[in-house]
Amino acid sequence: MISNEFIKFVFFGLLAALVNFFARWGFNFYFPFQISIIFGHMAGMIIAFITFKNLVFQSHSYWKKEINKFIFVNLVSFLHIFIFSNLLYYFFIMSFDQATSENYSHGIAVASSAVTSFILHKFFTFK
Repeated sequence: MISNEFIKFVFFGLLAALVNFFARWGFNFYFPFQISIIFGHMAGMIIAFITFKNLVFQSHSYWKKEINKFIFVNLVSFLHIFIFSNLLYYFFIMSFDQATSENYSHGIAVASSAVTSFILHKFFTFK
């Protein structure tokens, strides 16, 4: 059975992922794809930290104790997303235009990091 905690994590993770994705899309008007991924990821991280700490894991620890662990987990997640987005982009560009390739590759990469992020945040960041 799936726990309520995991369901809330997925819900708020989707919210953070949407912020990540649409922020990247907006930044893409002004910056290259790779730089836009970085800025989008930072926007998503802010939403994720606030919602995961307060609404998912209901941690009562002082935020400064958890922020470094959170950043570490998200750096691991970012590397996963950055590398996977770029690998998928080169796969999709053979079949789609640039914008479609960027959107598909980034969306799939962001979604693929959900399970590992839950495990790391539950047992490392907010334990």
